[in-house]
Amino acid sequence: MYEFDLKLPYESQITISVKDWSLIGNKSLIGKTVIDLEDRFYSSCYAMCGLPKKYEISGYNAWRDKLFPSQILALMCRKWRLKIPDYGPDYLIVYTLEEKSKDYKFEFCEERSIVNKNDQFVTSIKTPGIDYRIVREELALTALNDWHNITGTFLVPEHLETRYLYNPDQPEFEQGKIRMWIDMFSLEDNSFMLNNQIPKPVDISPRKPKKFQLRVNIYNTEDVILDDENPLTGERSSDIYIKGYLADKVDEAQKTDTHFRSLNGDGKFNWRFIFDFEYLPAEEMIIYKQKPSKFSFYTVEKKVEPTITFECWDADLISSDDILGSLQLNLCKMIKGAKSSSFCKMSMLKKNTNNQEINLFKVKNHRGWWPFTIFDSNKSIKLSGKLEAEFQLLSEQQALEKPAGLGRNEPDALPEPDRPQDSFAWFLSPLRTFRYVIWKNNKCFFIQLFLVLLVVLFIIIIIIQLPSQIVQKVLGFIG
Repeated sequence: MYEFDLKLPYESQITISVKDWSLIGNKSLIGKTVIDLEDRFYSSCYAMCGLPKKYEISGYNAWRDKLFPSQILALMCRKWRLKIPDYGPDYLIVYTLEEKSKDYKFEFCEERSIVNKNDQFVTSIKTPGIDYRIVREELALTALNDWHNITGTFLVPEHLETRYLYNPDQPEFEQGKIRMWIDMFSLEDNSFMLNNQIPKPVDISPRKPKKFQLRVNIYNTEDVILDDENPLTGERSSDIYIKGYLADKVDEAQKTDTHFRSLNGDGKFNWRFIFDFEYLPAEEMIIYKQKPSKFSFYTVEKKVEPTITFECWDADLISSDDILGSLQLNLCKMIKGAKSSSFCKMSMLKKNTNNQEINLFKVKNHRGWWPFTIFDSNKSIKLSGKLEAEFQLLSEQQALEKPAGLGRNEPDALPEPDRPQDSFAWFLSPLRTFRYVIWKNNKCFFIQLFLVLLVVLFIIIIIIQLPSQIVQKVLGFIG
């Protein structure tokens, strides 16, 4: 927002230029537009400040002109040489160029209470609690918006104007557009005007986002796809871990530890994700800054939907990890989680169903079960697992008052998961691998092999010892 003091007709034009910022060298011109301020100031359409549709004294649409609607109406009547308007308690009479009267009636509403800036009420027996000075201004504004029916000329309404940008080097080609508006106020002391103060400029600074912290506790998974097959036993399993990231920040993804050798798709984690972010409640957008490239010297502001994505992966030692399913939830329109895994179905994700949605920014805390999905070989979506998680949304102050650690770290550490004994990494525990993988599935074979080895060993001993025993017997008999 820019403010300028100028004198007409000496400074009658304003030039708005858009340039390309550069760290090194001059800033090159992209395009510019030139606006004739003198033409606007003396226009018969009152182009100095756009007229809104409704008169408000507070809020984002508060009256921002130097003159009140009744003052503008009196000014326009003088300019068009019309009779002075007649005001009543709840009506207004304006005279046209043909000296015909045009009536405007104010309709009172029981639910509406109009007060002035000092909270002073002007009461009456007919409608108590109504400030008739506000009624007067609303009637005057209604007449101004209907000015084309009085004089045949439209007054300039409140609007954003779109200006085309042109470069003098290529005047025939448009270089873009700029959206803006201009308010002009006279600094002359008009004695007939009751209000001669320049109003404060409209604050168009960007909304300041609020800082939040999202904590997601990953508890369990069920019915996850078994992706690996043991070449010796043919047993299927998966080494499950969960990855999660906020919005589109894939490079800042967090992941749990690995639940090894899940034989039925169940995984236990008790792992906490923590995401700090800035949020615009009015736009329901997450806002953050990032560099367009690694070599950039500046950052750009980006707005994205407040979504969180979970991915279920199968950890592999040699080859790359395999994805087993994914889940994406919008924090503003989050599908309500199922109370138990038996009620967790893929139909929860369909938009046309009667699934209840919640706004996490309002409920703050929610726990439930959600389905993982994946595309099969026919490119159709199928259920690939279920996730139990708990979401906690805290403001910046609440996060400082109640700190928590990542994963299972302090403070407010989560307990170790109760995993089965056969959940381990085979390459780190060879003895446990033999016990729970080889011995468990081939117990009978090893017992039979042991017995056969004992018999073979006994036969070998007999074969080795039998000749010596026979010789001893023969020699003893001869002696």
